[in-house]
Amino acid sequence: MHKLRYESPICRAREFILSHIEAVRSSGEYQLHSERDLAEAASISRVTVRRVLKELIREGYIVNLPKKGNFIDTRIEPPKYTVGIIKDDGGEAGYYADFVNLLTDILEVVTEKRCAVKFVTSPNLPGRLPLLFSRYRLDGLIWISPPGSMYGEIEAIGMSADSPIVSIISNDSHDISFSGNYVSLDYVGIGKTRAEFLLKRGCREVAYLGNSGMTYDSFCKRLQQGGVEICPENQIETINQIEQRLPALLAKTRVDAIVSNGPRVRLEELFQVLNDFPDRDAIMLLVDWIPELPALMKRYPLVRVDCVGRKRVECLGAATARMMTQALSQRKQQPPVLEDYFCESFNSQGTFAKQSRI
Repeated sequence: MHKLRYESPICRAREFILSHIEAVRSSGEYQLHSERDLAEAASISRVTVRRVLKELIREGYIVNLPKKGNFIDTRIEPPKYTVGIIKDDGGEAGYYADFVNLLTDILEVVTEKRCAVKFVTSPNLPGRLPLLFSRYRLDGLIWISPPGSMYGEIEAIGMSADSPIVSIISNDSHDISFSGNYVSLDYVGIGKTRAEFLLKRGCREVAYLGNSGMTYDSFCKRLQQGGVEICPENQIETINQIEQRLPALLAKTRVDAIVSNGPRVRLEELFQVLNDFPDRDAIMLLVDWIPELPALMKRYPLVRVDCVGRKRVECLGAATARMMTQALSQRKQQPPVLEDYFCESFNSQGTFAKQSRI
């Protein structure tokens, strides 16, 4: 006795809708029946049909969801490629405040190039990266801030014809060599730019609020070249140590400059300490630009920001997506893209003066 094959309502709905889209397209028409009509024709609930329609929209097969009997426009062509996107946190809360802008720029380019997008997760990936492509049926993969343990495997696969990977290195905790499948800020250049800005202004005793890595190493190296030594006690890596260690450091040492990375929580801790420090005006303050900075300055009017360092993160997403789409279409390795970083003086009127570049 033969067993009947069970097919889930979602699978049946998907197969029915895709068949209907193809029939409509081949007939030369550009309208697909409404959600209600589809549910009745396929003998499937409208809830299931709506769920499948949303999946097809995400995959690029259709462009909008029908409401109250409206029709779906099917003039969009099926996607050429499917690109996966992975985001690994691995840092302090809020460190990737730019993620939404980064993602928006990526999606703008890949959708323009007719790529469907799938958001995938990355647990237990070491040694199993190729399986990710087969499991999600990916043509390419964009990886935002991959863990250091995966760099070797990413490098090995790289921009291969079968499964190109482009990774955005959004932290500087790993000493890696840039190759054709990386898009990154020039973290060595960031540290150098910060140091040169302070050296030109005669700063000698500097406190650094941020993690170790390529940026911090190049910062210290450039200061040493200028005759300034940064004491290890002057670096405060973790945010939860700022409230305790920074007041003690300011009381013990005549700090004349403070450099601080984001995110908002780190800058807020810094502003709170400086707000209560009587000699704060004697300290030059160089901070990373974050969207919340104007609000923090308004909340702590006694704290003067002398300089803002900007990362051109708005370029990274588009550069990454272009590199991926070129790799998919041309199937060849692309050169690395290193975005720059610059410092701008910040005056009392809240506007920027002339910028200082590398």
